[in-house]
Amino acid sequence: MSLIVVKVSAQNTNQPVPKATGDVWMSGPPSQQWDFNAFDYGDPTLDKGTVQYWNYDVNLNYTANVFCAHVYGKSANFAFQIPNGNPYAGTFIVVALIDNGSPGANLDTLGFNIASDRANAITQCGTNNLETSINYPITAGNLVVH
Repeated sequence: MSLIVVKVSAQNTNQPVPKATGDVWMSGPPSQQWDFNAFDYGDPTLDKGTVQYWNYDVNLNYTANVFCAHVYGKSANFAFQIPNGNPYAGTFIVVALIDNGSPGANLDTLGFNIASDRANAITQCGTNNLETSINYPITAGNLVVH
């Protein structure tokens, strides 16, 4: 007789999924743009989203999949790995943001850390009030935590 164990993750589809979305420009140097959506399903194995990043000063652009999202209050964190095809491929990034209202310029904040590996990125992603080492002022656009 064999025993089969199945893990079932249920999501209440009657409730909106906590998420962070935005399209913001940041002053530099470097001049940057972030366009993102990150969905917090309560378990990093279920979280999803995408981020597109541009650094206009060095002509760098990539799109990456979010593998961890953590939404709490008007703040959120999300993590992703920079994809192949650019000089920073393989780097794990953890973004922390705060929605201070609309419009986002000069109100909202976005910063990020570089994580040592995926496990460290997930740990940072799940941390409330994450301190970030790299921060730039948002000069245009808006981000929303909802």
